[in-house]
Amino acid sequence: TNTSTFVMNGQSAIDIRNTEFRFVGWNNTTTFMTATSTWNMQGSSLWDTNSGVACLNQLAAATGFTSTNRDNVAFNMASWATVNNNGSNPANLLFEDCWAIRGLAAASWFFLPVSTCATFTRCRVISGGTGGFFIGNNGSFDVGPIIITDCIGKCSTQGLGFSLAFTLLSTHSITGFKAYLNSSIGIAVGLTNRFEIINATCFSNTTSNVQLNGPSDIQFNDCVFYGGPTAVTTFGVFLITPNGDKNIFNNCTFGVGTAHSTADIRVGTTQFQDYIVSFRNCLFSSPTEISLQANLGLRGRLSSARHDQTDGNHRVWKRQGTISADSTITRSAGKSQRLTPLSATLKLESASKYVAVKDGQQITVGAWVRRSVIGDGQAYNGTLPRLILKANPAVFNGTSDVVLATATAASLGAWEYISGTANVATDDAAYEVLVDSDGTAGWVNVDDWKVS
Repeated sequence: TNTSTFVMNGQSAIDIRNTEFRFVGWNNTTTFMTATSTWNMQGSSLWDTNSGVACLNQLAAATGFTSTNRDNVAFNMASWATVNNNGSNPANLLFEDCWAIRGLAAASWFFLPVSTCATFTRCRVISGGTGGFFIGNNGSFDVGPIIITDCIGKCSTQGLGFSLAFTLLSTHSITGFKAYLNSSIGIAVGLTNRFEIINATCFSNTTSNVQLNGPSDIQFNDCVFYGGPTAVTTFGVFLITPNGDKNIFNNCTFGVGTAHSTADIRVGTTQFQDYIVSFRNCLFSSPTEISLQANLGLRGRLSSARHDQTDGNHRVWKRQGTISADSTITRSAGKSQRLTPLSATLKLESASKYVAVKDGQQITVGAWVRRSVIGDGQAYNGTLPRLILKANPAVFNGTSDVVLATATAASLGAWEYISGTANVATDDAAYEVLVDSDGTAGWVNVDDWKVS
């Protein structure tokens, strides 16, 4: 029926053990808790709702309220816990060894929209409606800490395994989370900051294993993302909306075992997105590592240090092209820098070199450059590479970059030294110099810089 099976209205303690609730109803009666109230439910089950009821629904949970749930099972319900707490000191939710199975459509099993401290350990969320765990926008207060350990979110019929969408003031973590066979996304991260996701495994989520929609200061450590044995995930990470510049993947693998069907990383749905994401000691195994690189903004970049978990292999993807270490084509021992442009109109700049100068000093800067030819694999079709002194009106007169030198035809398939004399410094500072290129095929190598 449409009546509440159980209403807690200010009682100091509720203890439920080994109890079965079936055909529970909901009449929109808000349940209120006091600061000293406790809810303890163990070894119990809730199943077969008529009208979309949640076990703990719309809790106007007072500061200090504690809800403990261990070894419980919920089946064929809308959700297990939805909590409202607009206080600066959150209520406390604890779930251990609980199972949530076959959630109804248009609901998440655990929906915590505002300030809540929650710990989930060894919980299994299977076949949710819109999702398994949804940690929502908390308004002006911090959420947490949110600690999720060794949990699973799978088979969400309309959405995702885990969603984060809030602003945080402290660090929170997910450890050992598995998200698979969800109809959309494994882990979705919205306008969130200061969250660490450790040892997560995501596969067979239809659209993407991870979606980043405007987060900042998010770390994925030692995570595994791959296509999956049956339903194959399209993208490993889908970058939707940029925000901060501290989003980092450490020691993660992409597409190992089963490749993502389109790419390990997908850049945006529109152009000019200034994503800044760092991959450190990550392995990319799908045939396509980066999809729609041209959607990056002019200030956006994806970087990979120790790319493919290989010593000395480093890479930066920009809208203008890709910068990578090249151990095959070098002028001297070691590695050169390879510039692979994507645009005939946008200049791809090499990594900058900074040269200390004193007030009144004038220096000469040079570098060796080489344009690729068919014998290398692809011929370079852009304009001749240039040696550039970046503008700095605090150090020398003028507000425009200065072209110090331009390569000649001699750089085609062979190393050519280009150099130029910089402007006289008007203060103690550091000059920034680089080589630029453009084009839609081939690349330019840069090596052995010299200053005199």
